[in-house]
Amino acid sequence: MLNENLRKVCGLEVQGSLRGSFDRSVILWHIATDLCMRRMMAENTIDEIDRKFLECTEAISDYMAHLLNLRPDMLMTGSRQHLFTQAMEEVELILKDIESQQQQLHSLKKLGRDILAKKIIDKAKAEVNAEVNAAIDIEMVREQEREIRVDEGPPPKYPLVHDACRLAEELMDKMGRRTRCQVMYRVWVGMLFYSASMCRGYLHAKSLGEGGEFLSFVWLILSLKGAKTLADKLQMPEPEPEPEREPEPKSGPYSPGQEIVQGEPTATVATTADEGEDLSFLLPHSPRS
Repeated sequence: MLNENLRKVCGLEVQGSLRGSFDRSVILWHIATDLCMRRMMAENTIDEIDRKFLECTEAISDYMAHLLNLRPDMLMTGSRQHLFTQAMEEVELILKDIESQQQQLHSLKKLGRDILAKKIIDKAKAEVNAEVNAAIDIEMVREQEREIRVDEGPPPKYPLVHDACRLAEELMDKMGRRTRCQVMYRVWVGMLFYSASMCRGYLHAKSLGEGGEFLSFVWLILSLKGAKTLADKLQMPEPEPEPEREPEPKSGPYSPGQEIVQGEPTATVATTADEGEDLSFLLPHSPRS
């Protein structure tokens, strides 16, 4: 879904968030999208085109988070619903901590969307810095009769929110507004298509019998467009090895009576079967193992 120019601007945080497990990618991008949206909507420089992209991005983000929370089986087989619960608990703890530092009661409601997003990011970063500094200053271990310092601190107090905040910072600080809108929109569309194609067919059929889940209609559109669904990939036979061919004689000057051998085409035909089965297709191309 990302063209070559957009792939080039994706930093380490974007790449790492898309190369992990799918359910974790969904929750990280949902939090990061919300933080970016809060900061971007406070700007008065967003034109109508970008606003439409942001509205679609927010809608897909909310819907995918809804699937992870209430229909994890449809999001993807093996999706962990507890990631959504864990993220909610982390956000609640951060908000309570921020509110306790405010002078007025219920002061969070009076904060602007962009200010609240910045406070969440700052809080997640502050917790990590405090724990790392404490580990460096206090923790000492003895190895081979000499003391060495341990510079690796404990894991973040809020791991999901911490990683999502780092992703949001990269999107906000290292991309222009138009590029950021395009990357977020295309990543979410890619996630939506991937989830629809990897969901099991009987779940889509069951959903349609109960009124229809939006993901099932996406799956129907992809099927009509010829995209490979999970069932197609499971039923595809393994390609048979090509028989070895005898080397052809080198072509030389034609002489009368010589048999003319029909040449083989030399161009390689690209097929859709080369697409990977994870979100790495959204990232810069890397050599396959």
